[in-house]
Amino acid sequence: MRFLVFYRNETPLHMGTGTELGVVDLPIQREKHTGFPKGEASSIKGTFRSISEYKDYFGKESDSESDQGEPGKICFTDARILFLPVKSSGEELFVWVTCPFVLNRFLNEIDGSKRFEKLTKKFREWEETLDDNKIIMIGKNEDPGDKKILEDFEFQVQENKELKFPSDFIVSEKDKYLRNKIQNDIYMVSNDMFSYFCEFSTEVITRIKIGDNGVVQDGGLFTEEFLPEQTILYNFVEDMQNCDKNSFAKTILEEQGEEIKEAESNIFPRVEGMIQLGGDTTIGKGITSFVATKTEGGK
Repeated sequence: MRFLVFYRNETPLHMGTGTELGVVDLPIQREKHTGFPKGEASSIKGTFRSISEYKDYFGKESDSESDQGEPGKICFTDARILFLPVKSSGEELFVWVTCPFVLNRFLNEIDGSKRFEKLTKKFREWEETLDDNKIIMIGKNEDPGDKKILEDFEFQVQENKELKFPSDFIVSEKDKYLRNKIQNDIYMVSNDMFSYFCEFSTEVITRIKIGDNGVVQDGGLFTEEFLPEQTILYNFVEDMQNCDKNSFAKTILEEQGEEIKEAESNIFPRVEGMIQLGGDTTIGKGITSFVATKTEGGK
């Protein structure tokens, strides 16, 4: 059984790499080949393990030389970015951006899912290059040639591909406003512009370390990077062949106090809830909502 899981952080998220000798002392995790933000599978697996009563599903460490332990029964992939929130000059306050590379990768991974057939077909029809100063509207009707300002950049609307994204996969059915916003406020920018936003539209906060005497310690000034609120990531969680059917859902249902729900399509079982990812738990960072939907297809 395979689940597609979307993560939408309610507060800034820091899944870090440790201290580095760069501009930011504590940067976030990034893909080596693209520089796009990501979340290591081991971190996400550890979070779900910490809230689950079925810890053996996540693997068992060896107790002695004779006990080799047991492998986990649930496979997690790294969380990849799909939509990054950026400031907009319009009445919507902020929008989400993605790019051809990111959307194409996601659609390849989910290939075969009936709920994404229309989105995949529409995207496959689009073969034009996207200039750095142009954007494609996803889901909102605006005339080609209209201007849109995101952060400090002015873009020209190239066209509207009507690639409506199934927002029920991302947001709880209780939040009608956010579901509607996701369907209307997603923009596709060029790969280069998306790389720029991923590098310069994250939050970098300067923090201090207070000593026992109540003043800042020597060398106690440092910077920390966060993914902004409303960043949307996704990954896949798959039950291995040697485990109980639907074990991933079982590990989190009791903690969330919910039963498996049916998605609006009445096709796939669904689990949703709230977890804390990454560091800085005691200052409220990393609070993340997730929606896990049993899916089909994919690679």
